[in-house]
Amino acid sequence: MLLTIVGGALLATSVRAEERAAAAQVENTGLISRRVHTEVEIQASAERVWAILGDFSDYPSWNPFVRQISGILRKDERLQVTLQPPGGSAMSFRPTVIVAEANRELRWRGSVIISGIFDGEHYFVIEPRSASSVRFVQAENFSGVLVPLLGSVIRKASEGFAAMNAALKQRAESASRWAAVSGIELKSDA
Repeated sequence: MLLTIVGGALLATSVRAEERAAAAQVENTGLISRRVHTEVEIQASAERVWAILGDFSDYPSWNPFVRQISGILRKDERLQVTLQPPGGSAMSFRPTVIVAEANRELRWRGSVIISGIFDGEHYFVIEPRSASSVRFVQAENFSGVLVPLLGSVIRKASEGFAAMNAALKQRAESASRWAAVSGIELKSDA
């Protein structure tokens, strides 16, 4: 059971042992580069997951890691993003969208201060498993001269990825929430 506080509400999410073990992998990919990789299986359609991922205005109510995001979800557009890793301070930056493919992938690239110091290419990939199931991958490739010195920042970011994945899973799997977002009326056989 993973407990997360989102928007003042305590959320409980069931997380299997193997999902916890693979929740956040940090890989040393070079002298000045690291890769964080997380994934989670979600029992919801790719369209449902994309709708939640693309509804930036709702992030503060459910997302424990990406606290605010604004901008246009389109290639070459700049976003305004505020991240707050667990136990860390909030950080804002303006990445550029490099992929925005509905129901499949959102990818952005950003730098802290100037390119080459501490850069990140963050991506969310939705891999359909069936009409009602996806694998959601959230990962980031970090590079730059400060990467070797910022191991604790990267570890905290990986914890934030796992917390966001758990919250997204809970939100996407909630049939009543999906109905409210999409305007679909749920019918009962009873």
